Amino acid sequence: MKPQLLLTPPSIIFVFHSHLPYLNQSTIPLPSVEETWFYEAVIESYIPLIFSFKRLKDKGIPFKLVLSLSPTLLDMLENQDMQRGLKGHLERLKDLVEFEERRLKGSPFEEIIRFYRERFEEIGDFLQRVGIMNALKEFSETGNIKLITTTATHAYLPLFSQYPWVVELQIRVGIEIFKRHIWWLNNTGGFWLPECGYFRGLFKYLKSYHIEWTVLEGHSIAFGTPRSRYGVFRPVRTPEGIFVFPRDSSTCELVWSRERGYPGNLWYRDFYRDACYELKDSEWKRFRPDGIRHHTGLKYWRITGRERKAPYIRQRALKQVEVDARHFVDFLKKRAIMAKGFTHNPVIVVAFDTELFGHWWFEGPEWLEKVFELLSSATEVALSFPEDILNQVSTVTELASFELVDPLPSSWGEGGFSDTWISKKSSFYLRSIYRAIELASSYLRQPLPSIYSFSESAETRLDKELIKELLLLQSSDFLFMINKDSGSRIYGEERLKRHLKRIGQIIGVIQRSRGISDFKENFSIDSDF
Repeated sequence: MKPQLLLTPPSIIFVFHSHLPYLNQSTIPLPSVEETWFYEAVIESYIPLIFSFKRLKDKGIPFKLVLSLSPTLLDMLENQDMQRGLKGHLERLKDLVEFEERRLKGSPFEEIIRFYRERFEEIGDFLQRVGIMNALKEFSETGNIKLITTTATHAYLPLFSQYPWVVELQIRVGIEIFKRHIWWLNNTGGFWLPECGYFRGLFKYLKSYHIEWTVLEGHSIAFGTPRSRYGVFRPVRTPEGIFVFPRDSSTCELVWSRERGYPGNLWYRDFYRDACYELKDSEWKRFRPDGIRHHTGLKYWRITGRERKAPYIRQRALKQVEVDARHFVDFLKKRAIMAKGFTHNPVIVVAFDTELFGHWWFEGPEWLEKVFELLSSATEVALSFPEDILNQVSTVTELASFELVDPLPSSWGEGGFSDTWISKKSSFYLRSIYRAIELASSYLRQPLPSIYSFSESAETRLDKELIKELLLLQSSDFLFMINKDSGSRIYGEERLKRHLKRIGQIIGVIQRSRGISDFKENFSIDSDF
């Protein structure tokens, strides 16, 4: 007899993953371009999204969003030095806007410059009165946002499948840091796997930390063992007891693709045409104290071809937002009808990097706001959390509605199978990372101390420093930069070299403290690079 389940509208689950590579003023000279990445994400993505959520709440419109926050981002959001830097950056932006108002007076850009001035004033007021963490706490407590975390330094875990202690450490420390910052939350339930990276055997580590669910790219489930009868439209159980929610890449492409999705519409703001490239050296350098020509965030043009650009019209762009939001909701309804051909209770998961909304796609926060508003009155589909789906499981019969599938090892990103992190370009660095892990493991004392250990012994402090550098070395960001061969490749290489050098220095101190003089496995940075 087949299980008889209560039929509900198809569920739509939004998952946003928020992450930035770790910056610390003690190791990185500031101000710098890398520092600006953090400021851009805060000013252009995180706070505008919070503004959209606040408007929804004020209008009494319910919404649900799973928000993953990486430990490195959490540390930076509550780092006082970074907060002071953010305040200084915002003040320089305000000064630049005043300069631009005088320079472009009488031009077609007066309206957008006025918008920027009002936006920066609103953001400054928000940071002073509320703050990002307090806002997230409020949305979490009202049940609109479900907060989860990821690994300590956003390590791409399939790279370290042969080092179980590294995988376990990344997960454990990630959860420790999350709980330290999100102290009001008793249980997260879910866990974001960086880059949706999965290898067989990974879920036993999540299970040991009482994680119930995660998200994988759709093809991981569609081509798992056995192949799911429900495709990407239903979560599955794994042999380890973890529930996996497959990401529907066909739906997501409408949102993230610049070529085929909404962000490429000609009425939206052009990301690449920044004011910094239109100013004289004496003008932009007053804004960039590091003397590096880099985006200011003031962009006056819309997407209208590579050479000839038309001015950006904010109100017209917001009209396009409504058109695209309606199209997306209609697409979700049609997708749900199709999904019902696979299962009576379909679940459609759309997952994105948070920074897409606002930073890369300037109108993204307003688009999401409109989508949530339209979905609130829709009867054909319903916003859900993963827990809403899993809470239906109270009997063996209901559990049987979740197929047992061993997912296919996979990732999201180009190719879908680790290509972005494993390549000819990165092989040299990967060998160095592995050497560092193997050498460090022979010096770390067991059990590994907590990064929040209160022990003041010199040995414990050295262990903690070595663990910290190992974790930072394993960040997925740097290999991503190297493999993409973008302008940030030099930075990715420099960060890897810096952490490798620091690991060598710490091991040298440990060796001397233990009276080791025969360095048979000496870790020479110079020979590696």
